[in-house]
Amino acid sequence: MEGENKILVVGGAVGTFLATKLHADGQRVDLFGRSKVTALPDQLRIQEKLYESPSRLLELPRDASYEYVILATKLHHLREVLELLQTVRLRAEKVFSVQNGLVDNAQFAQIFGNHIPHIASVFDGFRLDGDRLLTTNTGRGWKVEDTSEGRDFAAMLSRASILCAAEPNLDRVRAEKSLANCCLNGLSAILNKTFAELFSDPETLRRIERLFDECYAILSTEFRLESADVLKEHMVKDWRYAEHYSSTWQDYTAGKPTEIEYLNGYMVKLGQEKRLPVWENLRIVEALDHSGGSQ
Repeated sequence: MEGENKILVVGGAVGTFLATKLHADGQRVDLFGRSKVTALPDQLRIQEKLYESPSRLLELPRDASYEYVILATKLHHLREVLELLQTVRLRAEKVFSVQNGLVDNAQFAQIFGNHIPHIASVFDGFRLDGDRLLTTNTGRGWKVEDTSEGRDFAAMLSRASILCAAEPNLDRVRAEKSLANCCLNGLSAILNKTFAELFSDPETLRRIERLFDECYAILSTEFRLESADVLKEHMVKDWRYAEHYSSTWQDYTAGKPTEIEYLNGYMVKLGQEKRLPVWENLRIVEALDHSGGSQ
């Protein structure tokens, strides 16, 4: 270890993964989150290896200082968390927001002010199941901005055996991640299927392809994406055999709000601004809005 940091991690399964791995590397880590976090056992099993759980906070301390604050909370909780950090006057040298693909951060500008957090994007999947933290590894790991802060963050994660790299064009990478999110996450919730089950059904596969084509047409007006064939191949390779439900499914089946507004909902907004078709994305948003879920 090249130096101990005092780190606050906020969030559920993703945050628990980060906090546990960083704690195992010798960092001073506090983990703050909701019921699943506060109910964590003293030991967690990640990929069949047993880890000591980090310190769990029931509430945030007042006037505390951290080298890093890592916000791995769901996007619909981000405003609440940011306001709470302000209320307790928590200070941080560096703030990183873990975001699931392309996100319109303008809505948080009033709270961020001049302290816009650095962005980290994750390509793997995580789910808490009792004393196990289940992971789906795509081989692409984590991506951060190619800045001095981003490179330091990537180095810290790498020392904790978390695959992380600085990316010169992070917004494009996040846009490409959004393709998979918008094609798979909502469908996993609506159809109550794992990613592998989505790909194994011919009708669902056709729907995935329609969603992909619609999202690619929208995003390619803003970003110089790789070819559609290459990105579709990446999505299939990463998720076709994943026996893993989406985070949207996890929230939806638990009766919690989902991130669909920030995924397919954001795609609808962008498409409408550019006068492009958004029908397939709109179907996802409306299904989760109107089929008895928690949105």
